[in-house]
Amino acid sequence: MKVTGAEASHAEGAMFAEPTSSKAPNGRPSEKATKRKSRGRTAVDTASIDSGRWLRDFIEGATVAMHSVSGDGTIIWANQAELDLLGYSREEYIGSNIVQFHADKPVIDDILVRLGGGETLRAYSARLLCKNGSIKYVAIDSSVSFENGKFVHTRCITRDVTREVLAEQKLREAEHWFRNLVEALPVAVYTTDAEGFITHYNQQAAQLAGRSAEIGKDKWCVTHRLYRTDGTFLPHEDCPMAMALRTGMPIRGAETVAERPDGTRVYLMPHPTPLRDEAGKVIGGVNVLIDITGRKLAEDTRAHLAAIKSHGPSPWHRLGFKPFRPTSEAG
Repeated sequence: MKVTGAEASHAEGAMFAEPTSSKAPNGRPSEKATKRKSRGRTAVDTASIDSGRWLRDFIEGATVAMHSVSGDGTIIWANQAELDLLGYSREEYIGSNIVQFHADKPVIDDILVRLGGGETLRAYSARLLCKNGSIKYVAIDSSVSFENGKFVHTRCITRDVTREVLAEQKLREAEHWFRNLVEALPVAVYTTDAEGFITHYNQQAAQLAGRSAEIGKDKWCVTHRLYRTDGTFLPHEDCPMAMALRTGMPIRGAETVAERPDGTRVYLMPHPTPLRDEAGKVIGGVNVLIDITGRKLAEDTRAHLAAIKSHGPSPWHRLGFKPFRPTSEAG
C-alpha cells in the first residue's frame, strides 16, 4: 500500500517530533497515546517500504548513467541511462567485465587500482566503447563500498562529456589554424586580450619591432617605444591599439614611429581592430602593422627635390656635394 502525502508527513513528524508526555494522570499510558504510537509505527513502516521502491525507481529512471562493479570488474548492476548511453541491452552489459567497454585499457586498469585502494574518483576522464563502434568521452565519479576491508561493489556515476570534449578539440584546431595563418602572413600581426595584454604575435612583428614581446606581460603594442610623427613621445596606453580597445572601434589612417631597442626607427601605419564575442562584448584585438618607412622616405625625397627645383641649386650642389639620404632599417 502506498502512503499518502499526509501519512508520509505524519511518519516524518513521528520520527523527528519533540518528545511529549504519553501517560495518563494515573501514570499509565493513555489510550490516546497508545493509538497514536501504533498509528505512527504503521505509517513509518509503510513509508520505509515505499521509500525503497521510490529510491529504486529514482535510480533506475535517472537521466544520469550509473553502474556498479564487483572487485574483479564484473558489472553487477546498471541503470537504463547507462545502457542507453552505450547502446547495449541489459543482458549484453550486466555480467560482462567493465574492462571490455573501455577504449583504453591502461585507463580502466588505473581506475580499478585506485578504487581498490580506497580512493574516491571525481571527474576521471575516460573513453567508452559503444555498441555501434563509436566512442563516448565520459567523466567518472566513483567510490567503493567495503565490508570488513573487503571490496564489495563500486558506486559509479558516468557523465557523458562527448559534446564538450569535441567542442574543445575543434577550438584547439581553430586556434592552431589561426596561428599558422598569422605566421604565414607577410605583414606584422599581433593580438591582445580585452585588457591589452599581448596574446600572440608572428615573426614579422618581432622583426619589425626588433624584439620578442613577452606574452601576457607586454601591453598594447609589441614595439619598444612609440613616437608621434611630429617626434613627440607616444605612451603605449595612448597608442592606436589601446584606443581601439577602449572605444570598441577600429582605428584607421593613424601613423606612428616605432623605435627599436638598438635605436633605429621605422614609420608604421597600424590597423587595430577590436574582436568581439557572440554577444558583442570586446574580448580582445588584432593589429596589423604596415611598414611605411619607404613611403615616408620617398615623400621626403620628393619634397626635397621640389624645394631644389623651386629655389634653384644650392651652393653645395654647385660644388658637387650630394645630399645625405637615410636608408630604411625595416625588416
